[in-house]
Amino acid sequence: YFSRASNAHVEQVMQNLANKIDAKIDRKILFSFLLRHTYTSFSGILSIFIGVGAFALFFKSLSGNDDMQKLILLLIAVLFTMGNPCLLYQKAKEQALKNPLYKKPLFYTLDDQGIHLKVDGKKETMEWNGITKWKKTGKVCILYTSKIHAILLPYKDMNGKKDAVETLIRSKVNKS
Repeated sequence: YFSRASNAHVEQVMQNLANKIDAKIDRKILFSFLLRHTYTSFSGILSIFIGVGAFALFFKSLSGNDDMQKLILLLIAVLFTMGNPCLLYQKAKEQALKNPLYKKPLFYTLDDQGIHLKVDGKKETMEWNGITKWKKTGKVCILYTSKIHAILLPYKDMNGKKDAVETLIRSKVNKS
């Protein structure tokens, strides 16, 4: 039979097992993060408006005779609507290839104390109060530790634990 202390210990072990993630960060995960990060900033939103505005002006100018104006507007529209995502994809691809951290699995455990990372035999812990905000994409849960640094938890690596992980994160971090 189990005592109450043993039951509490078993519950803690089960909780830890439920929130273990063996993450593999690849170009798709990085691209999803970069798109979310870029297009929710002021400059990202501005680039969308510039691209859409240039397309609108291009279509409006089709009835005119100034071919140079049409070409310039079309170039601006294409650069701002398709160029930025292409550049972000290339950046994600390069980061995935060049960053040695992304070449190996990252072993995360999420519990009441924080997020524990184990990689190459080294262990680090980020307490929940070190997480400044929480965002999501269709592919990844993003936990920001600063304006430009984040912990990426890919949904594909959660093995059906997405709801349990998000419930824990929601209880510890204010989603903004």
